[in-house]
Amino acid sequence: MQTHISTEQSQELRPDIETNMKTMAALLSMERLAAQGAAAVPSLLAHVAGDQAVLAHAAMRLLFALLPTATLPTRWLPGEAAIVPPDIVSLDMGRQNIQPLTQPLPAWIRDNPFNLDEHASLCRLCAEQLHDLPGTASRSRFVQRLALLAGAQHELSAYFVSQGLAREAEELNRAVASLAAQRYPQQISFSPSMRCQLHCSYCIAGADNSTSAEQEADEKQLAALLAWMKKYRLTRLGLTGGEPTLYSRFSQLISWLHKAGLEYYVASNGLMEEPALAAILANPPLCITLHLTPEVLHAPSAYQRFTATARRLRQAGIYAILRCNFLSPADDALAYLHSAQACGLHELRIAIPMPNSQRGNDFVDINQLATFAPLLHRLVLEAEKQGMQVQLSKPFPICCMPEQVAWHFLKNGSLACVCPSYLLGFSNNVVVYPDLHFSACLGLNRRSRQPITACAGPEAAAQVFAPDIANRMRSPIMAQCNTCPLGVRGQCIGACLSYRPAAACAPFSHAHNQGEYGHG
Repeated sequence: MQTHISTEQSQELRPDIETNMKTMAALLSMERLAAQGAAAVPSLLAHVAGDQAVLAHAAMRLLFALLPTATLPTRWLPGEAAIVPPDIVSLDMGRQNIQPLTQPLPAWIRDNPFNLDEHASLCRLCAEQLHDLPGTASRSRFVQRLALLAGAQHELSAYFVSQGLAREAEELNRAVASLAAQRYPQQISFSPSMRCQLHCSYCIAGADNSTSAEQEADEKQLAALLAWMKKYRLTRLGLTGGEPTLYSRFSQLISWLHKAGLEYYVASNGLMEEPALAAILANPPLCITLHLTPEVLHAPSAYQRFTATARRLRQAGIYAILRCNFLSPADDALAYLHSAQACGLHELRIAIPMPNSQRGNDFVDINQLATFAPLLHRLVLEAEKQGMQVQLSKPFPICCMPEQVAWHFLKNGSLACVCPSYLLGFSNNVVVYPDLHFSACLGLNRRSRQPITACAGPEAAAQVFAPDIANRMRSPIMAQCNTCPLGVRGQCIGACLSYRPAAACAPFSHAHNQGEYGHG
């Protein structure tokens, strides 16, 4: 599950677009300039340093596309650990044994000078801009905007210090920390019920072969979880499932969250009954993701109910997103785009089904991912024509995307947000089940041996599976990952970590035999 709530990169960079001709001409000029590629970077940085927020916002979005190694966050620091050589990696899928794929590295990644020099050119250009700015306020504004370049933060800070810009380096570090706290507060996801009305063959939760007989959390377990969250100062809860609105105490849960001052978000199939919808309308979530499945899309009565629910949520001013999975390159992607429009929604989040830990669900074989590139291209082109936003919900190999598609996902920030399970001490994507046992995420769903309430906070709980995740991240999914500038920095992991084999970590050797994570 994605845990970011807004797709925008910064509140400060979201002004209303001015309609005067001068500003519009400048925006069009920037778009034409960006078409030149890396040569546009100095001019775009000058706009980012400027005093017109609308131009700074547009320039930063273009820089996101032109500078992927500066845009995408690194999952480890340079020199921390080498990724596993591709000749010794095989991806044991249970169904088949697949060797790392070979996909030509696109020229826009391979030949981009800013991707190849460890950000030396970018750091120099940013320092030059700082030296040219007239006062403290303008320098501070520029530094705050540079904090959005998640992949270049360490290099920028170190370079500023080397150039006598220690105050700016300190301010950059503070801005980065503040932005991270806003985007990723301490949180967990909770599946209060594992029941669902639908029968999606690709569902990673529906194919969860856990031995737990508990399909729903009782009142005591719910109270224990909320007390644990309060004790360790967690501020946000994601509700997933199963279908969370089928939880018999759903209205009570929403009321308790409101009284406790906790933020929450929901992932739902959109078929909720009136009492659950009323509870959401009374105490709105940060956002609600409505999963439109083929089963609902092609059933008129269910589809009508789905769209009616979506419209009511939007009419109430609730931030709602349509979510879908593509099982085949021949799927009608535009049907989902048109459904989002029919629901009054402006954002579509997409994914290609991946395996869970048990490999019990239907998923797309890893060597077939590249065949979805034309589908993504059609969808993005039409979305841009319609003024719609398409976001990625799960990792997808950047080198398998047409350049225009990659630019779309870089500019809107979704490539920077997929698979943030490594954040907050590997606790960001933790999922808690009805019996309060937990897993690393919905895909890596092998469960712990004890409830999360027995752990001294979310980061302590996450240490159970942290080495496993770290090893999976360092296992290349394609043969060229060891030479790709995005691969060697952990900025592109290619595909969901659940495609990789379980890490052979000594603390987990016994737990792997049990199909669960142990402690200690």
